[in-house]
Amino acid sequence: MELQQAFENVFLAHRWPSDAAMFSSVDTLSHHFYFSPAAANMAQDVLRRYAAAECTPPSVSDLVLLVGTPGWKEALFPVDS
Repeated sequence: MELQQAFENVFLAHRWPSDAAMFSSVDTLSHHFYFSPAAANMAQDVLRRYAAAECTPPSVSDLVLLVGTPGWKEALFPVDS
């Protein structure tokens, strides 16, 4: 909860950017959190405090949105035309 609150403060301070979001994994037995590249960039200090590490992008179907805008899927996972 502390990590989510800390990121939410940064997110709000940056005026709800559509390309920034925080996610959790669908797996409720483990606690994995993911940040879009824009979110990781704007919240570097927060992520450093929690010893975040870069990882391969998860599948969109494995994510639960914790902090972001309603259009997060389209902004972060655009459909190819």
